[in-house]
Amino acid sequence: MAKPIDTRFESGGDFVETGRNGPTVLVIGDSFTRGFWQDYFALHAGKYIWMHHELCGFAVSVVERYAPDTWYWRRRRGRCFVLGSDQEY
Repeated sequence: MAKPIDTRFESGGDFVETGRNGPTVLVIGDSFTRGFWQDYFALHAGKYIWMHHELCGFAVSVVERYAPDTWYWRRRRGRCFVLGSDQEY
C-alpha cells in the first residue's frame, strides 16, 4: 500500500515498501504513470517512489531523501529517459 509523501505540491507523491529484496526506484511522471507503474514496480523493486513532474519543477529533495538506485522521467506522451543511462526508451 502506498504511503503519501510530501513533495511541496498538491499532487504529492507515493512511497511503497514491497518487502522484497530489490532496488529503490523513483518515477517522476504524470498522473497516468501513478497507478500503472506502481503495480509493475511492486513486483520488482524493494522500494518504489512516485512523484509528479510538476512541469520540471519536481522536488529534488525527494530524490535526495530516498537516494534511488534508478529513476525514470516519464510522461504519458513523449519519451522516457532512464537517468544515469545513455539509453532512451
